Amino acid sequence: MKTIADIMTRQVESISQNENVQKAAQMMRDANVGILPVTDGNQLLGVITDRDICMRVVAEGREPSITYVQQVMTKDVVTCPPETEIREAIEMMTRKQIRRLMIVDQNRQLVGVVAQADVARDESLDKETERLVEGVSQ
Repeated sequence: MKTIADIMTRQVESISQNENVQKAAQMMRDANVGILPVTDGNQLLGVITDRDICMRVVAEGREPSITYVQQVMTKDVVTCPPETEIREAIEMMTRKQIRRLMIVDQNRQLVGVVAQADVARDESLDKETERLVEGVSQ
């Protein structure tokens, strides 16, 4: 059985909780992503999303250059270890209605990310992909 390690993205751009939100937005733009893991070294602390920036910074009239990632990041992040079977990870993503799953080792060190698109690219997972897209979109 395939594990999440077989399809995860291993080279993950992350940001420190001490950076400002403007830097996070620039990094997202440059990497063409909507989420950045927030780490201390490789230790996963949370994530910051484009939605976090929109709702917790822009909509509240806060200044991105003086608002820090730690002030607006999402701390309650769904994770799984790299040895998790793909079908189990898909079920988790569907249940939690999330598009991205942070992959961490036993010490909560970030080792990768799996996105809906990673699942979609794996041709052996056609039914699971369909179920994931449907479940997350509800």
